[in-house]
Amino acid sequence: MLHRTASFRCAASRLLTTSRSQSAAAGSLSVLAGHSRCSAISANASAASAAATGDSWNVSSCATGRRWFSSVPAELSDILTRELAEEESNASATMPDDLSELKSQIEESGWRIVDGSSGLDAGSGSTIKLFKKDPLEGSGAKVAVAFHCQDTIPTEEEEEGGGFFGEDDGDEEEEDAVAARFTVLVSRAGRTMVYTCISEEATVNVERVCMVDGDDIESLINDGIDEKSYQGPEFSELAEDLQQSLGSYVDEVCGVDSDVAAFVSMYADYKEQCEYVAWLKSVKSML
Repeated sequence: MLHRTASFRCAASRLLTTSRSQSAAAGSLSVLAGHSRCSAISANASAASAAATGDSWNVSSCATGRRWFSSVPAELSDILTRELAEEESNASATMPDDLSELKSQIEESGWRIVDGSSGLDAGSGSTIKLFKKDPLEGSGAKVAVAFHCQDTIPTEEEEEGGGFFGEDDGDEEEEDAVAARFTVLVSRAGRTMVYTCISEEATVNVERVCMVDGDDIESLINDGIDEKSYQGPEFSELAEDLQQSLGSYVDEVCGVDSDVAAFVSMYADYKEQCEYVAWLKSVKSML
């Protein structure tokens, strides 16, 4: 999240530059230390020479450098504390009421939502899964949806840089829901049809449809599709009525409708905020 971490990254860059300068000063100190092994007269002469040329500054500089390095963890901790306080004041990791209501609505319509952070699916906290509770009528196929909270598509403004570092006109405008990529899996009789879709403005846009062997949905979600297998045709090159029919199937038959599409976008944004806060805490715990 570049807009939050820009100041931190600039600070980190300054720390790196200064640490290199301190390393150079430390090298000068080692040279002076070598001279100190000589006789007392030579040592005094070296010290006098160093004082005359100004090299004696390196000794006090290195001492200052050691004190400076010891303050780095405290400074970093302060920055992380500041960022955490900002997130907490904005309630970034608190689920919005409208998303909470939509989540309840999705669950009541026949979906089971699995968020890794709940402990139901340890090891994939950033991947959210939805499982259709009942098999499809007629075919008996099982249906699941999966998405990663960071698999989002940047807006044109973000791609051009304006979304993070562009000038602020001072107006508070409500942000649009992120466009998020997600997968729909329809499994039966040892085979699975995999839809790759994008949720944008509560609409399901199909990008690709492929067929794979196996009907273990959990394994397919965790392992992904073998890149060596046929990934399906370019969806936009299919006959228009075929595109429409495949879209209608995932919407009307599988139940991946506008509500599910809206949930994917909204929950991906919320989940990413939660993961960011957890990341800040984890980094701070290492200091």
